[in-house]
Amino acid sequence: MAKKPEKKERKSIGQWAMLLLLGLLAFSLIGFGATNFGGQVESVATVDDVPVTPLQYRTAVQVRLQEISDQSGQPVSFAQAQALGVDRSVLTRLIGQAAVAAEGERIGLSIPDTRVAARLRDIPAFQGGSGFNPEVYRETLRRTGLTPTDFERSVRREEVATLLQQAVAQGADGSDWTALVAAWAAETRDVTWARVTDELLSEPVAPPTDVELEEWYAANGELFQRPAEKVLTVWALRPADEAASFAPTEDELRRAFEDRSAEFRIPERRMVERLVFRTEADAAAALERLDAGASFDDLVADRGLTPSDVELGEVTEEGLGDAGAPVFALEGPGVAGPVETSLGPALFNVSAILNAQETPFEDVRFRLARELGEMEAVRDIDGRFAEFDDELAGGATLEDLAARGGRIRQITYAEGDAAPDTDPALRAAADAAEEGDFPELIQLAGGGLAAIRVDEARDARIPELDEVRGAAADALMAERRTEALRTLGADLAARIAGGESFEAVGLTPRTVEGLERGNPVEDAPLGFSDAVFGADEGEVSTHGGGGQVAVFRVDAVRAADEDDPRIALLQGALEAQAVQGVARDTLDAYVRALIERSRIDIDQGALSALNARFP
Repeated sequence: MAKKPEKKERKSIGQWAMLLLLGLLAFSLIGFGATNFGGQVESVATVDDVPVTPLQYRTAVQVRLQEISDQSGQPVSFAQAQALGVDRSVLTRLIGQAAVAAEGERIGLSIPDTRVAARLRDIPAFQGGSGFNPEVYRETLRRTGLTPTDFERSVRREEVATLLQQAVAQGADGSDWTALVAAWAAETRDVTWARVTDELLSEPVAPPTDVELEEWYAANGELFQRPAEKVLTVWALRPADEAASFAPTEDELRRAFEDRSAEFRIPERRMVERLVFRTEADAAAALERLDAGASFDDLVADRGLTPSDVELGEVTEEGLGDAGAPVFALEGPGVAGPVETSLGPALFNVSAILNAQETPFEDVRFRLARELGEMEAVRDIDGRFAEFDDELAGGATLEDLAARGGRIRQITYAEGDAAPDTDPALRAAADAAEEGDFPELIQLAGGGLAAIRVDEARDARIPELDEVRGAAADALMAERRTEALRTLGADLAARIAGGESFEAVGLTPRTVEGLERGNPVEDAPLGFSDAVFGADEGEVSTHGGGGQVAVFRVDAVRAADEDDPRIALLQGALEAQAVQGVARDTLDAYVRALIERSRIDIDQGALSALNARFP
C-alpha cells in the first residue's frame, strides 16, 4: 500500500514534465546521456503499461533532496535521505502518478493538441527571444536524447492524469460541523476583572533563608543546567581583513563599472501581457472589441485563460524581439498590435511603464573598490592555503598563524550557538572539534581560511548553587510571590462569589464588553482570555500567568450574531479547509486503490544501480 505523501511533496502531476526536462538538461550537461542510466534499461518500474523511467526517478529524488536541504538549512546527502526512506517514498509517489496515468488511458481520457502546445509554450527551456521557439524546442530535446514525439507523449500522459485527479477531488464537500464551530468561535464575553497586586498582601514575601534556598535548589537545579561547552581558540583570515591591501586603480574601477553596466544602467521596462490568436482576422476582431469598450481582461477571460497564462512580466524592448518597437512606442498603458510572433499574431497589453535607471559611477565607487579588493583578497588567501596548511602540519600554533595575518579570539561555545561564526563551515568544525584534536585548516564558505583549537571541553552540568545564587534566590522569590498572590486571589474570588463587590474586597475593577475569543486583554496576565472563555456565565475565578494574578467574573456569555458577516466569512474558511482535507484524503484513497489493483513491476537491479550513482 502506498505511503501517504508528505505535504511538501504534493505537486500536480502536470508539473513533473517540466521537472523531468530540467533534470534531463542537467544530466546531459554533466555527461549522463539517456543510455547511461543503466544501459538499455528503460524503466525502474512499470504500472500496467506506463513506465517510471530512470530519469524520472533520479530527477524526483534530487528535487526531494533539495527540498529537505532547504527545510533543514544544510545539505542532505542521498545516504542520509535513504536512511529515512526518501528513495522509497519517491518511488511510491512516482508509481502512484503512473497508476493514475494508466487509469486515464484505460478509460479513454484524451487531451487536445492545443492543451499540449500550451504546456510546451510554458516551459522556459523552450523559450526564444519572443516566446516559444520550435528550433530551441527540437534542439533542447535532441541534446537530451529525446524526440518531440516521446516528450509530447509524456506531457499528454501527465495532463490526462492531472485531469483525472481533478475529477476525483471535485466531489469533496464541506461538513455541517463548520456552522457550529463558526458560532462557537464567534461567541463573546462581558467580563469584570482586577489585578491582585503586592500591595494587597497582608505582609511582604519573606526572602528565603540559606537552608530554604539550598532545599529549593536541590529540587529545581535543572532549571539552571548549563549545556556542554567548549572553550575554543579561533583563528580566521577573511577577505574583508585583507581587502585594504588590494586597492584597485582608477582604471580598474572604471572597467568594473562598465563590465557591470547592466546592473547600474537598467533600461526602460514595461509590464506586459501577450494574447496570441490563430489568425490575423481573429486578432483584428479582438482589437475591434477593445475599441468598442471591452477590456484586455475580457479578451483573456473569453479565451478561457487566466492573467497568469498571458503575463510576460517585466520586459525590455530588446527582450520582446520584433514586438519591442510597437510595444515601446506606446506613451502609456494600452494595447499594441496585432504583431506577428513565432506563436502567431498577438496583442500586447502594457499595464505599467518602469522608467530607466542609471546609477552614477561616483555613487558606487566605494562599493566597487571594496568588492574588487575583497575579490583580490579571496584569490590571495586561497593561494596561501598550502602555506598555512604546511605551517600547521609543521607544528605552528594558531598564535603563530595570527602573527602572519588574520584575527584570533577565544570563545565559549555550545553546540547550536551562533558563535563562533555564521559561516556554516566554521560552525560545523566547532561542533565536530574535540579536545586534543590537531587544528585543521578550514576553507570558509564565504571566502577565507580558519582553524579551531579546543582548549577545554565541559560536560553539561548543573552549576553549584554559589555560581547562580542570586538568580536562584530571585526565582524562588518570584515563585513564592506568585503563590501568595494566587492564594490571596482565591480568597478574594470566594468573597466576591459570596456577594461582596470588587471594591469591597479592595480590588479596582475593570470591565471589558464583547471580548472575542483569543483576543488579549491589556495589562491582564498571560492566557487571561482563554481562562475567561473557559468559565461559565456568573462564575468568579482567578487566573495567573507571567508572574501576574487576576480575579475575574464572567458577567455575560453572548451567542454569535447570525447576521454578523464575519460568521459567514469564518464558516466559508472552515468549509474550504474541510473541502481541501476531504479532497486530499479522497485522492489519496483513490491512488492507493489504483496501485493495489495495478500490475506493478519494479526493477530492483536498475534501482540499485541508480542509487549507487548519487553522491
